[in-house]
Amino acid sequence: MVVWSFTPPTEKPEEPILIWARKNPSLGTGLCEELKRRGLDVTLLIDSLPRAEFARRLGESDIFVALPYERESCYLPALEGMASRCAVICSGVVGTWSYAIHGQTCLMPEFDHFDSHLAMIEQLLTDRELRGKIRQHGFEMAQSFSLETERAHFYRFLEKFILR
Repeated sequence: MVVWSFTPPTEKPEEPILIWARKNPSLGTGLCEELKRRGLDVTLLIDSLPRAEFARRLGESDIFVALPYERESCYLPALEGMASRCAVICSGVVGTWSYAIHGQTCLMPEFDHFDSHLAMIEQLLTDRELRGKIRQHGFEMAQSFSLETERAHFYRFLEKFILR
């Protein structure tokens, strides 16, 4: 699982929200409608995009709301959001356990729960310190999934189990 193509821009805009709802369009649509009703800058993505376009959208966003299935083998969009220095909101599903730490690398609302997701978005909007902390710790976590790190793990595996 490598997130090498997702790098943060030198400057990030403050407070634009990106919702990736391909796997849960009804929740994403509801959140988007409520946030727009409040006058917030929010973009909803439901359809698949080319990776470069998705990376560009992440780079233009401050807060990234990722809506996975309840069971995932590995849910990359949230990790890609972290690599792009977004403050990430993503439910703690099986596919996020290797990198998602509530209050550190992301905020983790209850799965498929509108009010829980909305409360966490509001929390990041009102608490700049928390938003910065989540953004920084998420970015640091994403670096442990870089191509170089993955290569080093592979070489250690080869040395330990194959080249003995």
